[in-house]
Amino acid sequence: MGADRLVPADRARFYRNNFDAIRLAMALLVLFSHSFALRFGSESSESSESSESSEPMSLATNGYYNSGNVGVWIFFIISGFLIAHSHARSPSLLPMPPGACGASIPAIWWPHRFAPSW
Repeated sequence: MGADRLVPADRARFYRNNFDAIRLAMALLVLFSHSFALRFGSESSESSESSESSEPMSLATNGYYNSGNVGVWIFFIISGFLIAHSHARSPSLLPMPPGACGASIPAIWWPHRFAPSW
């Protein structure tokens, strides 16, 4: 019955998942989508002159969605599951802020460090 579980009870088996790989793939999908905006000025199929300048997901969905949208949605859905699992393991909020600050402070500081001050 333990092999049927979506989230393994064994701590070592839990950390051998591919959630980080999926999140990385989704972040790269967003970069792929942004490359079309940088090269052709838009990610959508409506504003491009030729079919080769359109982002593939935008072409497939007739301009409703692009790879960036899908990548962000899946990234945040998986992140939500990971946060919910973390909260289920440790429902107290006290140990969470130092870890969260340790991860988010550098992520906030580095872009502001190199951004031009206006």
